[in-house]
Amino acid sequence: FDFKCFVKERWQGKRLVDLFTQEFPVLSRSYYERAAASGRLRIEAPSKGRNAGQAPPNDTPLSSGMCVRHLVHRHEPPVLAGKVEVLAVTPDFVAVAKPACMPVHTVGQYRKNTVLGVLQAEHPELGQLMPTYRLDKPVSGLLLLARSSEVAGRVRIQLEEHQCKKVYIARVQGLFPGTDAELEAYAMRSPHTRVSQWDGAEGLESQQQQQQQQ
Repeated sequence: FDFKCFVKERWQGKRLVDLFTQEFPVLSRSYYERAAASGRLRIEAPSKGRNAGQAPPNDTPLSSGMCVRHLVHRHEPPVLAGKVEVLAVTPDFVAVAKPACMPVHTVGQYRKNTVLGVLQAEHPELGQLMPTYRLDKPVSGLLLLARSSEVAGRVRIQLEEHQCKKVYIARVQGLFPGTDAELEAYAMRSPHTRVSQWDGAEGLESQQQQQQQQ
């Protein structure tokens, strides 16, 4: 992976190896020294100016406009997912079936084992694709990808203004007590965790009482 970022304000004046030793202590200083010596960790000058794109010495104090690059060898964790199936292609959209356990785009340790990464490798003829909405990694379902930034922006606005919507279908483990009931409810994010959850006991009981009264 080639990680690239521009110098942040708090980094200015620091030297490259000192910066990485302080900001990313998961690796040792000796590793960063070896990486800098081999060129895997380096500085690039601003894209404009007399020395545009050149690599200054690694002991050069960092300044605004410089770019820091770190080339690392990394194995991505596997994904327990099936094939990313292309369902339909139009001039504006590509519809695919997203398998569970696969992220949509680059995130965390995943870069190639993503929906966009797989499509880029297996269907390069589709060109650059942009998600119009996101499905979480554990979720499977229909994913609509835009073939231009203009189309992607238009769909995002439609979602924000509730001109279109996503529908989730949940699989429930176990059996509901009593008679059959149809329950419509909204999932809420727990204040203690980042997990969206819903306790449907109260709503289900209310629905069953209404059916019994009828």
